[in-house]
Amino acid sequence: VSTQSTGTDYFEMKVLLLILVCLASTIYCDCNPSNWIPVDINTIPPAEATDKIDVYFLIAPLLECQYGGAFATLLAYHGGLGFVNSRTGLSLTIDYEASPSFLGAVLPIITETPNGTVELIWENNGRVFIFNGINSTFWYSTNELVTTLTGSMFNQYMNWLRSYNQTYTWYNLWSVWTDDPDKGVETIKDNECFQFAWNSFTYFHSLGATIIPPVAKISFIALFSSKIPVKQDISDPLVFQKVFKFFYEFEKTVKEDGPLAFIEVITSMALNGYFYIRVNTDYYKVDVDFPYVGTYFKWYPTPGH
Repeated sequence: VSTQSTGTDYFEMKVLLLILVCLASTIYCDCNPSNWIPVDINTIPPAEATDKIDVYFLIAPLLECQYGGAFATLLAYHGGLGFVNSRTGLSLTIDYEASPSFLGAVLPIITETPNGTVELIWENNGRVFIFNGINSTFWYSTNELVTTLTGSMFNQYMNWLRSYNQTYTWYNLWSVWTDDPDKGVETIKDNECFQFAWNSFTYFHSLGATIIPPVAKISFIALFSSKIPVKQDISDPLVFQKVFKFFYEFEKTVKEDGPLAFIEVITSMALNGYFYIRVNTDYYKVDVDFPYVGTYFKWYPTPGH
């Protein structure tokens, strides 16, 4: 199956990162809070074994509320799943988000300890969120039926979700590829909203559900490097100083220059030829190659196809 797609170029990516910082801490919000009522998974009533629950693949432009469809032109989207029980009418939206904020998954908090040493404090956790209903005015890019679960399958999925937050505890924005994703190899995998949706599809298929569309799209950000990223040993003071300096300057320019800082960061990436990323609790140095970074919205075959 073809994975034909379009990727943003270097200059478009600068615009994307320019916007990201503007309202990153509320990246997955909608204008009307009444459309996003959180649901405790323990309060969701078990389905009856013979219930039919339709599952929808939901996609919206990143920052849709704040910027309309602007992010769609940059191929940057947020994905989730919608569930509707045909017998009870219960409907839910389930997605995976950075917690407590998106910006915390991109930049650390730099603190100084009483003894004068410095620390990088990260808030790059990720977790599953459940909301009441499906906000169709938000999820307008895609709202596609992907499968129908029995009540028994749905109940098993609810148990699977409980373990998901313990297994996928870190939100990782960046993926790293040796070349364009149509022909390159992914050397570092991201972990974000679309990965959650795909893992859910795979689980549905393992339960015996049929995934209806043979292909579906996912959105991701890619760094490009012909070399394998190198894990950094930050217990080495010299290595830590390099990593610290990178993120210190990154954070400083954001504080001083606001959104314009990202132009400086991407320009520095091009000039210096490297970029540091945080993956789970580890740091990696990526020796970037042109076009350095890009966003993609690509077709991939769904589980069972």
